[in-house]
Amino acid sequence: MLNLIQTLRMEATQKSRHKKTQIQSGDILSITTTQYKNKKRKQNLKGICIGIKKRIGYTTIQLRNFIGGVSQEQSFILESPIINNIEIIGKIKGNTKAKKYYLRTKSPSENKV
Repeated sequence: MLNLIQTLRMEATQKSRHKKTQIQSGDILSITTTQYKNKKRKQNLKGICIGIKKRIGYTTIQLRNFIGGVSQEQSFILESPIINNIEIIGKIKGNTKAKKYYLRTKSPSENKV
């Protein structure tokens, strides 16, 4: 049973398309996605990565940004086919916590990208 779990983990890490990018909590990211509603169009999203959840088959990140004075959080699965490109723009200053959930209580001027 243990060997099966180890082989599944190795296969999942080899399949990861974005394993070259070393994304950490607190990074400012720019993600390009493809939307397939009526037409195929690309959308560029920017935000602060406030959390990363690593599972056996996939990795999920949470982005937070203020758009038009309203806070917005989005979750993305890194292995999803709708994600075209992930670019690390910068890093926020401050605490070295693993999860940046304290940014939810901060003012919009401190969280704006």
